Amino acid sequence: MLVDAWRPYASSADIEASNGLWSAMDNATSDAFLSTFLTCRRHEIAAADRHIDIQIVRAPSRLFLPMLAADTFDFIYIDGDHTYENATADVKQAKRLIRKHGYAMICGDDLEAFPTPPLIEAARRHVDRDYVDGMHPGVLLAIAEHFEQVAMQNGFWHVVVQDGRFGSK
Repeated sequence: MLVDAWRPYASSADIEASNGLWSAMDNATSDAFLSTFLTCRRHEIAAADRHIDIQIVRAPSRLFLPMLAADTFDFIYIDGDHTYENATADVKQAKRLIRKHGYAMICGDDLEAFPTPPLIEAARRHVDRDYVDGMHPGVLLAIAEHFEQVAMQNGFWHVVVQDGRFGSK
């Protein structure tokens, strides 16, 4: 299941600080949606004998994810809005939706460095920004506040959920 709004998401603070560089990315949302649909369809056709069914949901995650049943996913990848409010909402929903028995994983991208007290303080000054000072402040804060341990490499992070415990192993 892929959930994405496929809509412009740059905050007014990002637009103001970037001299319009966000426009090109925000204008590509329709092309991104169509490309995603076509790619998923090709995979479904290629794997027809395995009955792969890919659901594409075009909706803001903060509105759609609360409608899903808790403890139902084995794997969740977060790559959403990077502002603190939305990144935190995505992490909270992921923790609610992930299976608590057995082995599961929550992961994502855009965590450029492990949260440290100085980085957390810097991130708190930019909660309404997507990217500033070499980091995605909302992602960093959400991870720091909701996971005691996280593994990270090259901006990609993961947390293993094993028998209800969240860890990095």
